[in-house]
Amino acid sequence: MPYQQKPAIDSGDRAQFNLRIDHLETSLGETAMLNIKTAVALAAATFVIGCTQKNDTAGPMDPNSVTVFTLSVQPGSVTGCILGDPSMTRPMTLTVKNDTAEILTAGGVHYGLDRVAPNVYAGGYRFKIRADLSVRPKRLLVTSNDEACRWEATAP
Repeated sequence: MPYQQKPAIDSGDRAQFNLRIDHLETSLGETAMLNIKTAVALAAATFVIGCTQKNDTAGPMDPNSVTVFTLSVQPGSVTGCILGDPSMTRPMTLTVKNDTAEILTAGGVHYGLDRVAPNVYAGGYRFKIRADLSVRPKRLLVTSNDEACRWEATAP
């Protein structure tokens, strides 16, 4: 088969071809940029909604109060929990003011708690703390993050 030379592309065809490629690249770039902008906007909206979401504040404000609890380690807690028992079994004061609560340990450690339901507060950093003042007797539950250790208390 004899060698066939490809027809030469004249400058007008080359310019039209480059224009089409540039248009395609611009279209793809704009589409990609639009997708990126949409994703960023969606992520920002999710972040803002998550940061501004309030806990259950339905109903009237909870009355301001001060309650003293004395925790005790619960059966089923791992043996090592006894090591934390001396500091956990001293009186702790729960203060509710303006629909937020703070627990103050006898050792002077403050934990802020958020209202999660009427007269129910939860929070904590190293420990999960939940105070339920809506029941009688009032209850305080403190667990380690892995829930291997558990202390509970009640107050009138």
